[in-house]
Amino acid sequence: AGAAASARFNMRAVELLKSYVAERPEERLALAAFHARQREFDAALTLLEANWRAAKPEEVSNVVLTLVGTATAAPGQLDRAVRVLEAAITEQNRPVPLLMALADLHSWSENYEEAEKLYREVLERESRHVVALNNLALLLGFLSQDRAEAVALIDRAIEVVGFSPVLLDSRATIHLTAGDLQKALDDSAPAIQAQRSGAALFHFAFINSRLGRDGVAREALAECLEAGLDASDLH
Repeated sequence: AGAAASARFNMRAVELLKSYVAERPEERLALAAFHARQREFDAALTLLEANWRAAKPEEVSNVVLTLVGTATAAPGQLDRAVRVLEAAITEQNRPVPLLMALADLHSWSENYEEAEKLYREVLERESRHVVALNNLALLLGFLSQDRAEAVALIDRAIEVVGFSPVLLDSRATIHLTAGDLQKALDDSAPAIQAQRSGAALFHFAFINSRLGRDGVAREALAECLEAGLDASDLH
């Protein structure tokens, strides 16, 4: 009964959005984003492909990032999104929201070299772009290329926004990847005290497991699962 009610609600929501968009064509990407959230990727991409030229860069990037955030789009669907972003970037003088969306998409698709180039391009233009600083740091940390630069990038982001549990968790992840468990714990512990997100709790559990603190690790992992950890949170 619950599933049937949810399906009816979604159908009604689509009808209302379509009616709204019919009167306001400039809002078509709002419908595309809705389809992406519902994992109706082909419908979302068809609307995106037909309407990106009339949309703002932020509207295009919102659809793409929603697509990526579901963690279930097929490679062919991601390729369609890449083609839209590359065309839009070329025609619109490389706006930062589209560069970020393409970088995130490349990172998700494990095309790390292109992702790194795009994050660096964003930072050349906006040196205080916190998301680009964070994402590039995580990428470098994951690839074990340069932990010093990765940590420095997080430190720069913290200078911009101040204390941030998200940034502390990112720095903990970088230290964890490098095998520096104590530094990882020093960042992870205050991060989960401030914000007990699924991803941060998972990292805290993993760090404690590596340190042999199995009881703490089990408790954190149980809380992490209760928080509704999603695969996209760990990418």
